[in-house]
Amino acid sequence: MSPSAYATKPTVGMYLTFRAGSSALAGIPGRVTYVWPRFRSGDYLVTLEYAEPVKFRNALIKHIDAFVSELEQAAAVNMSQMSRRVQAGTVEARPLQERAGLAR
Repeated sequence: MSPSAYATKPTVGMYLTFRAGSSALAGIPGRVTYVWPRFRSGDYLVTLEYAEPVKFRNALIKHIDAFVSELEQAAAVNMSQMSRRVQAGTVEARPLQERAGLAR
């Protein structure tokens, strides 16, 4: 395959899932935690992290490595859960007086 066969370069933080029919893990979104260097084929290997361990055969999986060609963007990621994470890590830039309701 040519290097241009993969339109988007995967980035840390994006949510991907295995393609339907390709794996028992299809439809379960995982967050990309690491992007390995590109292979000669042009495909990227990524490490996916699941929010909760996923039972697969006789094991629980928290992390798994997969080629991007086996994955697709997760369509149904719980947005409320993601927004809570973003809000928890966000620091407001307003002065303390405004946050306390003591605006002039």
